[in-house]
Formats: sequence, C-alpha cells, structure tokens
Amino acid sequence: MDAEQRTNRTYGYLSVKKPQVPGIIHAVWPFVVWFTENISARIRRSWNTSSARTSTGADWNNEVFPALRDLRGVLARCGRPMA
Repeated sequence: MDAEQRTNRTYGYLSVKKPQVPGIIHAVWPFVVWFTENISARIRRSWNTSSARTSTGADWNNEVFPALRDLRGVLARCGRPMA
C-alpha cells in the first residue's frame, strides 16, 4: 500500500456450501465471520511485523496458489515501483 512496501491490504474469498437444514447457515454465520476475521487479522499482523521481510529487504513468501504465482510473475516482469 506504500512505496516502501511496509504495509499491505489482505483480501480473502470464502465459499460456503449452503447446508441442507433450513436456517442453520444463519445460526452459524457469526462464527464463520469471527473465524475468517481472526485469520485475516493474524495474517495482517504477521506481515506487518515480519522481521524476515524487514531484515532481508524482500518478500521471501513461497506462494503455492497458482493464480497468485502467475500474478507475481506478471508483476515482476511488468510492474513498476510506486511513486
């Protein structure tokens, strides 16, 4: 989010199959929201306080998701530093 690349914005996607029992999704939804927000907060804290990233000056994340690996490749080839 900044030119020094010290902060980031984390996005996630959660796909939940609708249960066969009517109304149960509404009963468990607060837990699903709490769980996903907790995971996102941990990732955000980990990224923003990562001493490895700070000490090496680079992102050494070993991405396993193919779409993100491809995106990282495109950004490495075509991206420009923020002004």
